[in-house]
Amino acid sequence: MRNILLVPNPKRKKHLQVLAVLGVLFVLLVVFLVFAVLNYFGNDISLVSEIRGMVEKVEQNDDDRYLITLENGDEYCLDWAVSNHVDENKIQSIVGREAVLYLYDYSNAFDIIGFSTSAYSIDKVTGYNYLLDDDRAACIAVGVFTGAMLIAFIVEIVIFSKVKKQVRGDVFKLMNETTKGIVTTSPFRKKMMQFMCIPLVLALFLLIPLFTYIGINLTVTFVCLGVFLACVIGLIIALIIMLPNIQKREFELYSGLLDGLENLPEKEYSDIVMDVGNMFSFKLTEEGLLYNKINEVDFIINNFYQDLSSEDKEAIRAELMSELQELPPDGRNKHGIDYTEGSELEDGALLKYDELNLDTKVCFRTMNLPIAIFITSNLSEEQFPSMRNDIFLELSEDLYYYLKKFNIHVSGLEKVLKNKMEYMKKYCGSVYKGDRNTYVEITDDGEKVLFEDKKSKKLSKNRK
Repeated sequence: MRNILLVPNPKRKKHLQVLAVLGVLFVLLVVFLVFAVLNYFGNDISLVSEIRGMVEKVEQNDDDRYLITLENGDEYCLDWAVSNHVDENKIQSIVGREAVLYLYDYSNAFDIIGFSTSAYSIDKVTGYNYLLDDDRAACIAVGVFTGAMLIAFIVEIVIFSKVKKQVRGDVFKLMNETTKGIVTTSPFRKKMMQFMCIPLVLALFLLIPLFTYIGINLTVTFVCLGVFLACVIGLIIALIIMLPNIQKREFELYSGLLDGLENLPEKEYSDIVMDVGNMFSFKLTEEGLLYNKINEVDFIINNFYQDLSSEDKEAIRAELMSELQELPPDGRNKHGIDYTEGSELEDGALLKYDELNLDTKVCFRTMNLPIAIFITSNLSEEQFPSMRNDIFLELSEDLYYYLKKFNIHVSGLEKVLKNKMEYMKKYCGSVYKGDRNTYVEITDDGEKVLFEDKKSKKLSKNRK
């Protein structure tokens, strides 16, 4: 079967996100650059005024800027650009001396760009030049970053323009990728998340004093920053240590799913299965898969309303039958991509098991999800030209019961069920793979990884 269709290229969405981030950063840098340039050209030495007084003391504040206090109690702080050029061995010599302070009205109210005493001086012109040099360096730095961001933005636009709008997508891959948002959290991961909340909350709480005292009290700022970084680094180290062990325990938990299929308890099992490859509902018979449109109604009742009384089931059946008649042709589209479009079968169509060539395909998920085992057909387009895709039946107790009852052979199925843990260790891989699924076709004769790109081939070699 085809099992292939054109779908929107997911890389375009990622590139769009990158473009949006680069665009926002570029705009912000342009704003900073404008302010830096305006600040540089707004400097004017004629705005410098003079203040006279006796220097009472000189000390460094938490920002390592020199604070000059006059006898009248007024405090004046040397600008950053000037403080960096002060001679530490001479600055204290101005204490007790008459001084002229050069107050720059363009900056903060009590910022000075120089001073003049009989012992040590930084004259007005020198201080002003230091200020200009500092502002010029800021303009150059922001300008370089802005230019680099502009280049990155243009390069990303060029790359985005070359990315294809659509790519070939395989149905087996699509049906599993569209369910990635449905995440069940294992009990082990829940405990880990609860434990991680403690340092995380502490780290977030430390942001309050960190931003409150930044630029005001360097001691408090650095203490909060140090503890904050310790919490963040501790979180990362804890994740590195805990995640492999948690994944191992999840393998043990999820590999236990569908255990005991060989000894199913005596109860009523549903003989209606859903083919997620074409969104058909089939009835399992001894000869093959029997298609009738009403099977879809029976499938819904058997799976979602099995605990209701017979009368309630019949009422729901009638309602569902009415809805089924009104369902539009594209009503089977569940995920925004209708990979079943074009699949049609007439009521009463029987697909015999010996014609389906059934084998096993498995989706091995990396993070926090059990594997998904599918019984799949291997059909040629000539066999059933009205069907778009192969048949994909997700394994369940009901399906397995009838496979055994009718003695239906599925290549590779028993091998998967007996070795689920080993297969999970082999194909679910490292926690550092993120959310990448691994798709494997398993038959009695061997196994084959599907959709393996260069990156996954490299990972596969490393695992060996």
